[in-house]
Amino acid sequence: SLTAYWVHATGVVTQSVDLVGASSAETPVSIDLVAGWNLVPVRTQEVGSDPVDADDYFSGLSWTRAYGYNNTTQVFEAVLPGTDGTVAENNGYWVYVQSAGVLVP
Repeated sequence: SLTAYWVHATGVVTQSVDLVGASSAETPVSIDLVAGWNLVPVRTQEVGSDPVDADDYFSGLSWTRAYGYNNTTQVFEAVLPGTDGTVAENNGYWVYVQSAGVLVP
């Protein structure tokens, strides 16, 4: 998917979202990002891959910080450039970029 979704609820709720999956014949995609905060998905070319180094995933972007949400601990976890931080496939991340750019998953 080229979209990440954020749903906030103060109680237990049931949500359903119709998602259309990508076909294996699709060419790699790109996602245009604006300066500031962007909610982006982590999409890799290999389904079921291990977490990806965040610096590799956000390569070519002037990113300063990303946040992912951990459902188990129910807290946002920061990912910083130049560290051993990773991003996980099928998760969404809030990423701050200093200038507009293109994310190529």
